[in-house]
Amino acid sequence: MKKKDTECEVPRKLQQAVLKAEEADVPMEKVREISENCVIKANNLGGATTEKLDHHQACTIKGIKDEIKKQKERKIL
Repeated sequence: MKKKDTECEVPRKLQQAVLKAEEADVPMEKVREISENCVIKANNLGGATTEKLDHHQACTIKGIKDEIKKQKERKIL
């Protein structure tokens, strides 16, 4: 994640990723699963500090974007 991302930027980016997922018809169940897995990982790393949660939210955003990409590829094939 870029240094310029502030605490309020990360949730905003996560929200944008979720909106994009909805537009791409990614099942929200899949999006929730990606999000929950990232939060669980952050907690397993010895407590969810803001920094760890930011990192895992960035992973969630990447996971959602990857899922959007997969969904789009499936529809093309």
